[in-house]
Amino acid sequence: MKKILTFVLAALASVATFAGTLSCAEAVELAQGLEPNTPSEEEYIVEGYVVSVIKSTATDLRFWMADDANAELGTFEAWVCTGDLVNKGDKVTVTGNIQWYVNQKDESDQKAEISGGVVVVVEPAPIDMNYVEFNSGDFEGKGVSSTGGEISVTKNGVTVYTNAGFGSSYSLRVYKNKQFKISADRRIVSIAFEFDNYDGDYSGGLDPEVCVEGTEWENVMATQGRFKKISVTLGDGACSIVPPVVETITIAQALEIGNALEDGAKTTENYVVEAFVVMAYDFDETYKNQSFYMSDNPTAERGDFFAKYTTGDVVVKGDKVQVKGQIEKYVKDDKTTIQIYKGVATIVSHVGLNDIKAANKANKFFDGKQVVFEVNGVQYNVLGNIVK
Repeated sequence: MKKILTFVLAALASVATFAGTLSCAEAVELAQGLEPNTPSEEEYIVEGYVVSVIKSTATDLRFWMADDANAELGTFEAWVCTGDLVNKGDKVTVTGNIQWYVNQKDESDQKAEISGGVVVVVEPAPIDMNYVEFNSGDFEGKGVSSTGGEISVTKNGVTVYTNAGFGSSYSLRVYKNKQFKISADRRIVSIAFEFDNYDGDYSGGLDPEVCVEGTEWENVMATQGRFKKISVTLGDGACSIVPPVVETITIAQALEIGNALEDGAKTTENYVVEAFVVMAYDFDETYKNQSFYMSDNPTAERGDFFAKYTTGDVVVKGDKVQVKGQIEKYVKDDKTTIQIYKGVATIVSHVGLNDIKAANKANKFFDGKQVVFEVNGVQYNVLGNIVK
């Protein structure tokens, strides 16, 4: 009997002891008092609500927690844990050694976490059939990083598809000029995007939230997009998104805004710059974009404002055009250029017929059906409409 008791006591001694159950706020406070990147000697149980899911598989759970189930940002992170699958809104416990993580390459990246802990769902979140959330982990391992492969992921009747992309535990990368589509078996009210701006603007030219009036939404990416999270709201309700007011300005106003910026900086707001095209480069068939100079004066020889790598309408000299995007102060080799980089162009009015006829390089010919004027590779009829 004594031997048995001794064995039991030894076994109990070998089991890890828990220093207590903490809220997320208490866990953060404790972690901040530890040596950076040094796990606590004792194991703790941290209890809170899942507010953001990075990845959810039984062998790789990554998510942010908070004491408030409705918090937008998490205060404590569970990293590479195992246990129960989680969803946003679940009340959970995470058991393990707490640490204060500091990124050695970027000291601004600091957080309280349990790495390699065990997760238990204490109280599952109510299931909302009108809300589907895709996280970057849903796409991990899909696609080919070098050229981009087809990706298709379906959750609760909603499918996210791209014909060229790459999924990692950090983001879904959708390549430039590739189709990105979301469809559902019920009506989509809105789609919200959380972008991973790892090295610059990776929004793909999208707003953080878009309205949808049907069961399918698709977009050809203007630039590369990296998505940390894609949230789809379904139902019969109306989309309540109010589009931001975008101010339309002249070149003179754009130059004033641009020159007030720091070198290399760009505005946080989008602007629509409306003026005349005074010099246009050829449309790039490979990258599907075009660059051109603009001026408030349609007869100017050289433009004051540069639209660089612009998508949308293809323009020619003399067109009145609107370019939407962020104004940037680009500085290189002591030369300053005020520009919109990777904006979207919309033609307000085509170059007038008299300008077409008077153009130095205008070529007039009969194409078998009508008289055609050709300028800068663009063909116009006698009404000034583009033929080809």
